Amino acid sequence: AIKQVILENRKPAFNVLTQNEAYTQDKLDKVIEDNILASLDLQKDSLFRVTIIDFNDARFMVMHAHHIIMDGWCLPILINDVQRYYSELQNKSVEELTREIEVEVSSQTSYAQYANWIRKQDTDSATEYWKNLLSDSSPAHIFSKEKKDNQRNEDIISFVTPLDIDVEGFAKLNKVSQNSVFEAAFSIALQKFSNSDDVIFDKTISGRSIPLKNIENTVGPFINTVPVRVQTNDSSTLLDILKETQNQTVNANINGILSLGELYKQTGIDAKSIDALFVFENYYTGDGSEIANGALSPELVSFSEQTEFNLTITILKQANGYAIRTSYAKDFYTEREAKSFTQGYISILNSSLDANKLIKDICVVTDEDKDLISSFNN
Repeated sequence: AIKQVILENRKPAFNVLTQNEAYTQDKLDKVIEDNILASLDLQKDSLFRVTIIDFNDARFMVMHAHHIIMDGWCLPILINDVQRYYSELQNKSVEELTREIEVEVSSQTSYAQYANWIRKQDTDSATEYWKNLLSDSSPAHIFSKEKKDNQRNEDIISFVTPLDIDVEGFAKLNKVSQNSVFEAAFSIALQKFSNSDDVIFDKTISGRSIPLKNIENTVGPFINTVPVRVQTNDSSTLLDILKETQNQTVNANINGILSLGELYKQTGIDAKSIDALFVFENYYTGDGSEIANGALSPELVSFSEQTEFNLTITILKQANGYAIRTSYAKDFYTEREAKSFTQGYISILNSSLDANKLIKDICVVTDEDKDLISSFNN
């Protein structure tokens, strides 16, 4: 069950770092890196830090938040609020703006209300749904590499690949969400690279589809991770998979009230055996170009993650489309394997914009990579 712990007198940390030198990007990166690597004691330290970095000729504000108090979907909310409040301070006093913020906060859902709502839900019904979905299944593994029980992913490597694909038009034509297109292609890639027609992977859901007032504008750790299972046969088409993934998304939003650990415990599946994660970040934090008067120019300067998954594919919303971030455990997958999977995934997205195409006819790998997969599967 979700529990909320509120520590008294715990305030956000605010610091000013005066550099006494001219700005360069390398110097800024070094200060930010030191800020990120600073030790964090959950019992003593602030989980939200604001640092002003003052160079002789430039000034930067860095916000550093621990994932335990907010998730990625909070970024645009936080950035937009900071921009708006910063701009309003030009015409309002601190007291006026404080009163305005208090009114806004009172109209939103608190995390305590969310936790209480979760506690009142029918977990038996949710458990039954996940048991039915995952019954008689066994996880498939990319390149037939099976995760070891004692494996710890200490070093995650990430790279980003831009996409030039009209996913939006294809999704509208087939009356499915853009998320379903990306997710269906991911499930097909898993099938191809694990040589299996029955795959299970995990994905994140925003947790903001529940009936609580203004929860979509509330900052907090609402996301959850849930499993997805996709099965195909010789007659399965891309449209079949699109409809199935969209249907599972709807049901996941209804039944995603269990923690992932509890979900797998109830269904009898070893959570450690699932080693692939899919994330669809359908928000765009902006690049500062749309801000009036140039008051603030926000930029996501760093991203770090610690995950139990050997492979994570994240779809990133961009100003003009999407990009893929591939994150992999370097002690488990080689760079060649990670890039091979990513290119195969992109190949599916490029070649599968025919909803009636049979899954068995989709080819995602080169002859060289076929030999690589075959050697592992044998």
